[in-house]
Amino acid sequence: MFSIPKIIRIYFLHDRGLLKELARIAWEVLAYILAADGGFGESGMFYASHIDINSEELEPLFRYKVLSMLKRKGILLLIFYPKSSVFLFRMHKSE
Repeated sequence: MFSIPKIIRIYFLHDRGLLKELARIAWEVLAYILAADGGFGESGMFYASHIDINSEELEPLFRYKVLSMLKRKGILLLIFYPKSSVFLFRMHKSE
């Protein structure tokens, strides 16, 4: 299960259109798990994959995609300090 920080949940409360974007991002990330589970051959038989994906490893990808979407929409201003791997962000007032 993925979650978003409490500090940015207010934007999803006041801009319900963001929920659609959030659902799309969650589906994209979950698709990695579904694709790794296996696939159907031409005969219609399902072939299971032997790849073990831990969904916890995909949480950083989900977090990155959510924060990137909010940055692209002008809601967050992200500043990354590579030497310390720290993100700082400033929130803009939603209208």
